[in-house]
Amino acid sequence: SPAAGRAGAATPVSAGVPAAGDTKMASMDAKDDPSHAKPALPLLLAPAALYLFSVSLLFPVFPSLLKFALPAGVPERGAETTALYGLLQQIKAVLDLFTLPVLGRVSDYVGRKPVTLWCLVLALLQLLLITPPSRTGAAPETYHACLVASRVLGGMSDGVLVLLFASLTDVADGAALPVLFGRVGLVFGCAFTLGPLTAALLLARSGEVAVLLLSACCTLLALLLYAGTRTETLLAARRSRLPTSLTAQFLLYFSPVYQLQQVCSTLEHTERSFDTTQAQGRAGLAHTVSHNVQGAQTEPKP
Repeated sequence: SPAAGRAGAATPVSAGVPAAGDTKMASMDAKDDPSHAKPALPLLLAPAALYLFSVSLLFPVFPSLLKFALPAGVPERGAETTALYGLLQQIKAVLDLFTLPVLGRVSDYVGRKPVTLWCLVLALLQLLLITPPSRTGAAPETYHACLVASRVLGGMSDGVLVLLFASLTDVADGAALPVLFGRVGLVFGCAFTLGPLTAALLLARSGEVAVLLLSACCTLLALLLYAGTRTETLLAARRSRLPTSLTAQFLLYFSPVYQLQQVCSTLEHTERSFDTTQAQGRAGLAHTVSHNVQGAQTEPKP
């Protein structure tokens, strides 16, 4: 009708004004952004299961390593062994108290993946430090220092579990979180049951070195799985802004975690560019084939 025509002319649709559906998509939370595929749950749980299994392997073998740090003539089950074991566990607990909140906060700035990779690297270094002196030829005093350093690294590498729960919170809605946390609890139970049992069997047959080697292999496999897959759950749009303090920016920029995040970002950008180039090539090939087919159909027959 003329009235409808005048109404349509009075309210033209501008190319720069988004429609209602576009506005809804623009206001969509980054957690539901369709341009970024959410990591599958096995990609998050498999490295965590390997890490938990490697940690639980150390439960039976770690007390037997204390004998290598005792001076000659000191009984293996005396008061000195008990005091050393208590000291090492206390060091790890204190570092857990102070470093876990820091690691979680740093992951809010740079993402979950670089911080998790950093923790797995520290876990590998911890296993190297507690290699028995029968393989390294270290003196008891040197091995004592290695045990203390390993507990320091162990307390700094426990952020893997904290970041796992943070990653689940990133990719899941509130209603699905209890189910996911229940599955994580199942992974905990299986790893902490099979790990000590496997370590006890290996300890009786092959000694401490075999257990440490298996633990190192599991940690390395977890590191490779986490690094080789798209397991970043905190998108750049949802990360916290960098601190305004110059001191905090300096410490964050020169931290190994930040540098690792830059490497991961570069690799991810390269992979996305390669995928985009492949998609454009396939689209161009399909357009060429379609154009040739249409030309062949419209060509006049003699």
